[in-house]
Amino acid sequence: MALKKLLKSILNVNCIKIINAEFDHVSSSLYIRVEITKGQRSRCPVCGRKCNGYDSTTEYRSWRALDFGACRVYILSHVNLVQCPVHGIHTEQIPWAHHHSGFTREFEQQVAYLALHLNRTEVSKLMRINWRTVGMILSRTKDRLEPDSSIRFKNLRRIGIDETSYRKGHKYITVVIDHDTDQVIWVGKGTGKEVLSSFFALLTQEQRESIELTSADGARWIQSCIEEWLPNCERCIDGFHVVQWAIECMDELRKEVWREAKQKKRGQPKRGRGCPKKGEEAKAATKYGKSYKYALGKNPENLTEHQQSCLDEIKELYPKMFRGYQLKEGLRKVFQCRKD
Repeated sequence: MALKKLLKSILNVNCIKIINAEFDHVSSSLYIRVEITKGQRSRCPVCGRKCNGYDSTTEYRSWRALDFGACRVYILSHVNLVQCPVHGIHTEQIPWAHHHSGFTREFEQQVAYLALHLNRTEVSKLMRINWRTVGMILSRTKDRLEPDSSIRFKNLRRIGIDETSYRKGHKYITVVIDHDTDQVIWVGKGTGKEVLSSFFALLTQEQRESIELTSADGARWIQSCIEEWLPNCERCIDGFHVVQWAIECMDELRKEVWREAKQKKRGQPKRGRGCPKKGEEAKAATKYGKSYKYALGKNPENLTEHQQSCLDEIKELYPKMFRGYQLKEGLRKVFQCRKD
């Protein structure tokens, strides 16, 4: 296979003609000079129609492509200005990159995919670009895939509202999801009634009236927003927060049992010197620490071997605490059951 044909297959770009390729040993970069085919020249980057030329240049413009192993790859080409009767003067459309982008389509697609699974700093390290560039690529990807974000607000029936923290410190965002599609439909910086009200203000009166159920935690500002904006909506408490509250109550019970056991041990006479007799150590009622807290809070299927042994010890030594654990697990299973 000829070298130019091989490079064209690797780049996976049609409507181009490869002129040459040069490798820079200093920067370990491969520069591929290409030329747009005649049928795809002088097209508007917005509507794609053929346009009259406005200005030409002899300078090469570069676009970053996906790396070839440890080698960075750049596509170089001349790009002229065209005058569209509808959209005005723009640089002509190129088949390997989006308008106003210095990266190929496949490069931006790779960055957007990685951003779904990694944080922005790790994506920038892996793709060897600035972390601010990752944000700009995501913005272009979002505008291209969803130019009108209001389509996410159609057919809303069951929504979920919650706030979550990001970075360090008390920095929060408010998130709204659609339970029917399992997709995030809106995110607002901050938390509180004013932030959530800005979401409801984006909806039409018909869309607000169509919402029947809203799941959220016990925050009063969420309840007040629902009463003000959603006349036909019923408030629901989501299972995650219900189980979380049960775990907090169970943890208070754990502390109470620990204090009782510690107080009981203080009233007992001190053991003499020497090794304890056989069976004496097993009767001690204050030998537990953080492992008990983790064993009581985790789901049974996620317990480690040590935490399972702690749970067996709780069952034997602290029946009251183990009963609280059983009640918590019973409540958790309620939300896992089907309607029948």
